[in-house]
Amino acid sequence: MAGSILGDRPVDGDGGIWIDDGGLLHVGRAWVALPDVEWRLVGALVARVGQLVRRDELVAATWPGRVIGDATLGPYIRRVRKRLQPLGITITTVRGRGFVLSVPA
Repeated sequence: MAGSILGDRPVDGDGGIWIDDGGLLHVGRAWVALPDVEWRLVGALVARVGQLVRRDELVAATWPGRVIGDATLGPYIRRVRKRLQPLGITITTVRGRGFVLSVPA
C-alpha cells in the first residue's frame, strides 16, 4: 500500500486515484467527499485497484475488531457505488469472495 488512510500520505492505488486525510476521494481533478465509514471502506479498495479485496479484509479495514455481517456491509457498498458513479469508478461484486474497484482509463 502506497500510503495510509489515517497517515500523512494519501492512499494511492493507481496514481490517478487517491484519498486524502480529510476523506476526499480524488480521481484526477475530480473529487467526492466520503463519510468516515465509507472513507475507510473505499480506502481498502483504492489500495488495491483492479484486485479482489475479500469481504473480511473490507470489514477489518472499516470496522477494526468488530464482527460485521453482509447485512451491514451490503448497504455501505451500495451507497459507495452511488457516490463514485459520477467519477466513473465502479465496484464489482465477485460473488462469495469480495469486491474489485475499477477506475476509468
